[in-house]
Amino acid sequence: RHDNIAVLRTLSKAHALAAARIGCVIADADLVAVLRCCQAPYPIPAPCSALALDGLDDAALLRTRERTALVRAERGRLRAALAALPGVRRVYASDANFLLVRFVDAETAFQRLLAAGVVVRDQRAAPQLHDALRITLGTPEQNARVLGVLATLEPAA
Repeated sequence: RHDNIAVLRTLSKAHALAAARIGCVIADADLVAVLRCCQAPYPIPAPCSALALDGLDDAALLRTRERTALVRAERGRLRAALAALPGVRRVYASDANFLLVRFVDAETAFQRLLAAGVVVRDQRAAPQLHDALRITLGTPEQNARVLGVLATLEPAA
């Protein structure tokens, strides 16, 4: 028994319910009692509650499992394909729905992706990530588009 640990879960990613802002805490009853003191009187709006309940029915849970399996498969495929590209320095392992990628020329990679209509998160302003972009996993077709654009990058000199 660990009465000092709280597990926080969200429906944002795997359940595709980020806009609902729904999650839960799993913890010891005494810790939950303390957390309830900080809780707003009406913490979950009715539309968000309805979305969450709909997102947890059997059909929705099946879709979540399918979507999660696709993300896992695409994450491995995209990571390997990106790592093989000449303009890529490193692709970090990930358990999330995105990959952190270091480039020989991150500015060119960013601009080419943007010109192709692919929006990625620029990480270059973050400490020690001057050459990194965060690429969110998409469908196999979307990921192929990313690879096609990045395949045009020049290798390190």
